[in-house]
Amino acid sequence: MKENILADIKLSDIYVEIAHSNIEYLQLFAMLEGQVVGTVNVEAWGRKFLPFICRLWVADAFRREGIAEMLLKEIEHRARLNENTSLALYVHKTNVAARQLYEKLGFFAATVDTDGECLYAKQLNGNNNFCVVKK
Repeated sequence: MKENILADIKLSDIYVEIAHSNIEYLQLFAMLEGQVVGTVNVEAWGRKFLPFICRLWVADAFRREGIAEMLLKEIEHRARLNENTSLALYVHKTNVAARQLYEKLGFFAATVDTDGECLYAKQLNGNNNFCVVKK
């Protein structure tokens, strides 16, 4: 593995707005020498929604190199530019490495359900009040 792999990573994205739908999607790719080495998908992208990180993936050979953190920081940056006030995601309580990364980046566990899924949230306006409504 290269010493400073992050310096060589290029970010690319796809933005999709589904016809006849209010939901927008953003997929961000981490590219190294033309190869996708990581990606993050965000549902409900846009000013009127709570952006929801629904899939974060880094290729096995590139894990623990800072790529996931780079992708999440870019999503946060774009969300702030988009005037979003929060980000959210689900992670299973047994996925300790992911939970540690999210907590390092300022996410907090808002709820844990009976199946062990944790809703993590991050307030982008400095306010840690996050309302969870269950039906």
